[in-house]
Amino acid sequence: MVQDKSSLAPAGDSIRFELTEENGFECIGAYDITVDELLSGQEGRWKKKLDIAISFITEYFKTVSEVSSNQIEEDAASQGIKRNTLLAAKKKLGIVADKRKQSDGKQYWIWSMPESRAPAVLVCQNC
Repeated sequence: MVQDKSSLAPAGDSIRFELTEENGFECIGAYDITVDELLSGQEGRWKKKLDIAISFITEYFKTVSEVSSNQIEEDAASQGIKRNTLLAAKKKLGIVADKRKQSDGKQYWIWSMPESRAPAVLVCQNC
């Protein structure tokens, strides 16, 4: 769903829905697509950006087991990945978000990849 016109208010985010036999009608979330792309049936930009975000997250978790949500969002933004696309990739990969508390009482969110989805990390036995 894409907003085409907004005379009085700022334009809202586009929202992606999906209809499948196993899940029925499901809201996927924010969707980075223009009205023209949607009406022409082109999803190429979304799929490419989602694939880039998935690769980014997968590579990120090859070096760490968990990361602050603020940190990964900042790093993704520096790579040109929008927050909504990053969150869609997070959902697709099954990334788990947990709230943690610092010693001073401040709370923050971390992301971690479930063991079953974690990328394989090669370890040198002779190093």
